[in-house]
Amino acid sequence: AAKEDANAEEPEAGDETGGAGVFSSFESTDLDENPVDETVFQGKKLTMVNIWATFCGPCVEEMPDLAELNREYADQGFQVIGIPVDVMDYNGEIAGDMVETAEEIVEETGADYLHILPSTDLNEAKLNMVQSVPETIFVDENGKQVGESYIGARSKADWAKIIEELLGEV
Repeated sequence: AAKEDANAEEPEAGDETGGAGVFSSFESTDLDENPVDETVFQGKKLTMVNIWATFCGPCVEEMPDLAELNREYADQGFQVIGIPVDVMDYNGEIAGDMVETAEEIVEETGADYLHILPSTDLNEAKLNMVQSVPETIFVDENGKQVGESYIGARSKADWAKIIEELLGEV
């Protein structure tokens, strides 16, 4: 019955069932090999997690806008975090040359927000379900998904509208 209720009119119930704590517990590193875990979300009302790939044109094209949104909404408890999924090979190992490519893209696009490398934890939590990039989800300060998952790039104005709507919900 709980699953049926998740599809009822209360979006909160659906969100809890669908993505309860999607990133509530994980360990990884950023592009500079600094350790990162779920505490990265604490103190932020809303975090945009943008899952991207180095080969993805639309991913790279929207990164300058995401950097601007990261700055413009920072005072409202908002942040952007990127996860470049194609830096991990099929054996779950991080490929150094791909990390360099990701770093170059981040520098070229001015996407100066935090980028977290895929890890086993992140893979099990979400990344293994990503079928196309970019895919973007929003999480609260506990790493729980807020709202839906967004497939594909959006304009800055479209993202701003979504961010404002979700900030009003958390």
